[in-house]
Amino acid sequence: IFTEAWQMSAVMEKDSEDQSGFYSTVFSSFSSLIFLAVSGVILCTKPLMRLLVSWDNSPSWQFVPMLTIAMAYSCLATYLGSVFSVKRKSVVSMMTVVAGAVTNIILNFLLIPTQLGANGAALATFCSYFVVFLMRVIATRNMIRIHIGFPKLFFNTILVMAQTVILLNMSSWFLPELVLFAVVALINIWPLLGQAKKLLGRGKA
Repeated sequence: IFTEAWQMSAVMEKDSEDQSGFYSTVFSSFSSLIFLAVSGVILCTKPLMRLLVSWDNSPSWQFVPMLTIAMAYSCLATYLGSVFSVKRKSVVSMMTVVAGAVTNIILNFLLIPTQLGANGAALATFCSYFVVFLMRVIATRNMIRIHIGFPKLFFNTILVMAQTVILLNMSSWFLPELVLFAVVALINIWPLLGQAKKLLGRGKA
């Protein structure tokens, strides 16, 4: 739903004087929401999987954290993909998708035979979406200058990766997971609150 709505908004704002600011503001809020959701999903992975699947000897929960992080970068890459739609650069968009697919195939062959096993496939999926995202960041710079906020993005990624490592390797995982979720929330809640205040202000006006 968000993707559909965002693509419509992107087309409507294509002639805006502050197009760069518009894209940057939405990206900041969107990435904050995405990582807040990812951190929450990782925190709740084990309880949720106990409810949703047969828990006895089921390794399925182990694949959720890395796949969730992969989906975060899929969402961010899709967001940047709207620039190609607005600027009618579908060939560039396709090239990034092909690069991601090739990365995924190669890493699957390399990682699945290792001790990572099926988690190697999840890691390959993350890496492929990360490649697509980076390629789109570089490609869109000549079209619309979007402020990505790499320090925040990098820190968010490190935190959710740390959550993944803790969940997979520690028996007493809940407290450190809760602390990391709190840190992610502190980092990301302010951009969301700022945008909420602006929207409420416009509504009152």
